[in-house]
Amino acid sequence: MKKSLRSIVLLLALLFIFALLAGCTNSTDQDKNSNTNTEDNQEETEDEQETTDQNTENTAPEIIYDLTGTTLNVYAPEGAEYRLDDGTWQKNGNYTVNRGQTYSLSMRWEGEDKITTEEISVSEKKVMDVYLIGGQSNALGISQIPQLLDEDEKAMMEPNDNVRIYAAGETATNTSGNVNTWTTVRGGLGLTADHFGPEIGIADTLEDYYPLDSDGDASVAIIKYTWGGTNLFYRWLPPTSYKENIGWINELAYYPQLDGEYVGDLYANFVNTVRAQIFALQEEGFETRIRGMMWMQGEADAGVWNEMTCYERNLENLINDLRDALETPDMPFIIGEINTRVDSFANEIRAIQKRVANKVENTYFVSTTDLEMGLWDWYHFYAPDMITLGRRFGAALLSAARNIPVSEGQSLSYTVNEGSAFTLPQMDKLNTADGNARLTYIEWDTPAASDLAAGKNFTLNGKAIWNDHFTPVTANITVEKGVTLDGIMDEAIWQEYKLFELGDNKTSFRTFYTDEGIYVGAYIKDKEIVSKIATSNFDGDIRTLADNLGLFFETTGLESDTRTTGQTLVWLGANDILRVYQTDANAAWAVINGNVNLYLSQAQMNVFRGIQVYGTPDLLYPADEGYAMEIFIPFSTLGISAGEIETLRWNLEVTEASQSDTTVTFRNLNSDALLYFDNTSNENYVPYLNYAVAPDAE
Repeated sequence: MKKSLRSIVLLLALLFIFALLAGCTNSTDQDKNSNTNTEDNQEETEDEQETTDQNTENTAPEIIYDLTGTTLNVYAPEGAEYRLDDGTWQKNGNYTVNRGQTYSLSMRWEGEDKITTEEISVSEKKVMDVYLIGGQSNALGISQIPQLLDEDEKAMMEPNDNVRIYAAGETATNTSGNVNTWTTVRGGLGLTADHFGPEIGIADTLEDYYPLDSDGDASVAIIKYTWGGTNLFYRWLPPTSYKENIGWINELAYYPQLDGEYVGDLYANFVNTVRAQIFALQEEGFETRIRGMMWMQGEADAGVWNEMTCYERNLENLINDLRDALETPDMPFIIGEINTRVDSFANEIRAIQKRVANKVENTYFVSTTDLEMGLWDWYHFYAPDMITLGRRFGAALLSAARNIPVSEGQSLSYTVNEGSAFTLPQMDKLNTADGNARLTYIEWDTPAASDLAAGKNFTLNGKAIWNDHFTPVTANITVEKGVTLDGIMDEAIWQEYKLFELGDNKTSFRTFYTDEGIYVGAYIKDKEIVSKIATSNFDGDIRTLADNLGLFFETTGLESDTRTTGQTLVWLGANDILRVYQTDANAAWAVINGNVNLYLSQAQMNVFRGIQVYGTPDLLYPADEGYAMEIFIPFSTLGISAGEIETLRWNLEVTEASQSDTTVTFRNLNSDALLYFDNTSNENYVPYLNYAVAPDAE
């Protein structure tokens, strides 16, 4: 008996230990994209379609309406009509309703006797819809206002009276006077008065749906609490993760208590800030409704192995715990994709973010892979793209929160290049039932691999989200022969051109050109990818402290000893950092920030690239070693047009940095030869080849 008891105890102990070890990789049973749910959804869709086709003799149409303040929008499906109280039957329109009153909204199929009726109670108070912003630096806002060149984007920095905001968190360096207080959305609510975050683009989207009320007051607000450089592993740690022993559980002194449970300090601050400001709005006389939250965070967890391995469970717990703490069980939660390439586990965090969006109900994923990082920066979004990111967040929040149906039967058209990567915009403009073209969140099906070959045309199904509904939409996809810039040179077109070796026994590349510009694909063998970039001389550091590929162009068509202008350099770091330069009339590479070397603004760069890191000692892919790049440089960036120069002289240079110190190996050891493309006197220098004068692709 004792032996049996000991065996049971031992078994239980082993199971407990296994549970602890597996703690960071647990996932919820909830999976909105499971096969079972998919089958159920398909059955429900078929049932709904059958009901609609029959125009139902037994069932009146579902009543769909959206009440904002004192504006009631009713959306009747085709073939239906509605009325308010005992008014006349109508097919479209909206009503201005009175506060504190109850109305009877009825709907029927046109001319039918079967009627659905719903009572609608209008609050006696003004209603304020509230959206939340949380996360680290890209939620805080490190994007620089002076980077904005477009006049319309500059105008967006002015106060937006339609959307109120309370911005708090890491605000010590913001001296604008507009943080830690209620104001209207404007530029300067980021790290300093010269920075802004996603609130600008979100407000630009919200204002179309939330006009000022009859008293001239705003009816929508944002509460923002953010802190740069902070992780979910500790500082944003939700209470469930603490109880599950997931995260940096150290001395209790490091964790405050919230509602009797230990949590990360920023988690507590976020919840307390939201609660306090919701109360402040209520004290002003508003009835408040939290309608959704955006989360832009993950960079801080992407650099440490154990933080990354716990991120999935921590993020799931964060979503569910915040919904409980704020008493909003169905609150839409929008996850923004991190876009940094300098952290060891950034790819893993991105994959986790997508999985969580698929698993947790009413959770969505906003892509950022096409957005640029800022000038002198490799973590934070370039200012115009921060506006774009905010608009995407706004579209996803509104689509998930508001009852604004998308009109049926809509089809979009996209042209894509053949290749391994296939992504369609998650946000696009669709016609909605209120008669407007609105930025809408769309979930697309995954196409069959066989459809992605050049010359194929196919139709892809998707669904446009609105509140807890969706409307089917389609996309007509045309696949062209071309390159998907993902760092994976698997497109057939690459094989049509010669493979060159740089001469360092490490670098091989192919290149070709089109009427628009030059394509370069390069693979560099390297056992460890190094990026030891400081902040004092970013451009010098990218050349000397980071593995990188340099492309040099002579855009005058002249040989090096007679050239006078038109030199261009493109540096592409192995961590996906990009810099583009042009020389002045003296064509000399000299002072980094002086008047000689002209650094192009991000808006002028117009250079596109993709990178694939095949392995380092710190990553999960040690079998392969090195990194690859696919690059497209438009002729417009070089200041020339196709065929303008008989022979475009250019060359490559590879820099290999050392992890142990700052020693580097330049494949071109002759500094004078950086622009002397015809120099063959130095045996370590690879002379120029007419790389871009490629054989005819046909």
